[in-house]
Amino acid sequence: MNNLNIDSLNNGFSHKENSMNNEGSDMYKLYKARSGMQQYTDRIADELVRRFNAPTSREFFLKVAWNLSEDFIWSIEEKSRRTRIKSPLKYFVKVCHVQMLKQNIARQDAKNGVISA
Repeated sequence: MNNLNIDSLNNGFSHKENSMNNEGSDMYKLYKARSGMQQYTDRIADELVRRFNAPTSREFFLKVAWNLSEDFIWSIEEKSRRTRIKSPLKYFVKVCHVQMLKQNIARQDAKNGVISA
């Protein structure tokens, strides 16, 4: 039978917590970088939801914000507002999807043409 001791388990967990709170640790730096990137992508996705009035497209907008440059995103959003474009959201999604395909980020299901990022 194993002699597992609650104190040894607690010491293991507290060691992990301390490494996350230590500002010099690599884990802390990674955590801060990811949380900063998440705030960045959330901000862009929220703004796209607002501009296109498309709350159901937020997940796609998050993928776009994570994978494409902000300059590219806003230039395509601006181009989608041209008068000759009938559906700005459809145009934006198509152009972003094609760009992600070029970067091997998105894939297209050959059977039914379903787009997934």
